[in-house]
Amino acid sequence: EREFIPNRISTDLCGLVSARGVASPQAIFQIDAATRKAKRIPARSLSNEESKLLRAGISRSHVMCMGEKSECCEQTTCSSFKRSESEPTVTTQSNTAAALKSAPVYEDITPALGAAMPDLRGRLTANAIMADITWFRVGGPAQVLFSPADEADLAYFLKNRPKELPVFVVGLGSNLLVRDGGFKGVVIRLGRGFGEVTILPGHRLRAGTVVPDVKVARAAAAAGIAGLAFYRGIPGSIGGALRMNAGAHGTETTNVFIEARAIDRDGNIHVLSHADMGFTYRHCAISPDWIFTQATFQGTPGDPAEIGVAMDEVADYREKNQPVREKTGGSTFKNPPGHSSWKLIDEAGCRGLRIGGAMVSEMHCNFLINVDNATGEDIETLGETVRARVLAKSGITLQWEIIRLGEPLPGRATGEALALKS
Repeated sequence: EREFIPNRISTDLCGLVSARGVASPQAIFQIDAATRKAKRIPARSLSNEESKLLRAGISRSHVMCMGEKSECCEQTTCSSFKRSESEPTVTTQSNTAAALKSAPVYEDITPALGAAMPDLRGRLTANAIMADITWFRVGGPAQVLFSPADEADLAYFLKNRPKELPVFVVGLGSNLLVRDGGFKGVVIRLGRGFGEVTILPGHRLRAGTVVPDVKVARAAAAAGIAGLAFYRGIPGSIGGALRMNAGAHGTETTNVFIEARAIDRDGNIHVLSHADMGFTYRHCAISPDWIFTQATFQGTPGDPAEIGVAMDEVADYREKNQPVREKTGGSTFKNPPGHSSWKLIDEAGCRGLRIGGAMVSEMHCNFLINVDNATGEDIETLGETVRARVLAKSGITLQWEIIRLGEPLPGRATGEALALKS
């Protein structure tokens, strides 16, 4: 038996869920609403109706992480499923399903990559659907999904891969919109080999870049390290926090950063100082081709109880002001100098604007949410329409904070060409 993190899964989702969220689950857990404890039970003991429930409603889009070994315990999708008064409805055809059906099937190059790199220890997967690993739950296939075993394995892959092969790295899949045509190349998804947190002398903390920001905040609090509680309010992982100089509640990554390790596209490992990072607002100066693997942060002495109170305040603020229980990539647009994006979006009349299965959150206008089987094109079209209306209203051009990756479906547009006229 294992106790759930309180806000990890809503208590109205108590019942039978799949640990892997697949049609033929290998592990089933019975959740107790009162104690939030999960007890493993044999899959063969499920009735036909319970099996149908798993397949129909509680799918990979809703419950992905169960158990302390998971690195995604604070992903939005873990608590995004809102159960209606009746059982979940089976959808026979959706926008997302139609888009995936139309998505290309890329040439399987995994055998060639494996043969060229006999000492590779990580896993290569051909035509992996990116909708499975992004918070928006949209996106076509990656030609190859590579999960390196550790830093050395990642360096080996980068050093020996075909140099013309495009590469993109993801952590937890937040802050990322993958287009419906997928990505022709290799998507590197960092996993457990980059998920350790170590407390160091002098009120310092070292974390792998796939560690969720919230886990860093909790580890620091438990160790009596103050100054990192702001990470409680940031969705995503440490890798994204480094790349975007993530911040919240008046503190940014630059304020606590000591050093990081990164690997360039040739497989060389670099140790980066604060000066090397070149932090500015939601940006760092390190080449986007480099992959962060770990970082060290500096805190100050603090009382765990007081830090816990500060973290609770951050969590309460997010719960009340951001759509944390929806399928969203996080904050969509950067704040222009002297302005708040959400205010500009609201003034342009875009609060609650909906295109296809995508909608501007009514709770916080700078969040786009997947409310009804949206496609990647739905979400990008919505974002570009918002940008166009804000420009027309205020003369200010919003810049995307969310990264857009990949190709559209054949014959479809991307970027500003998607904006719908008022």
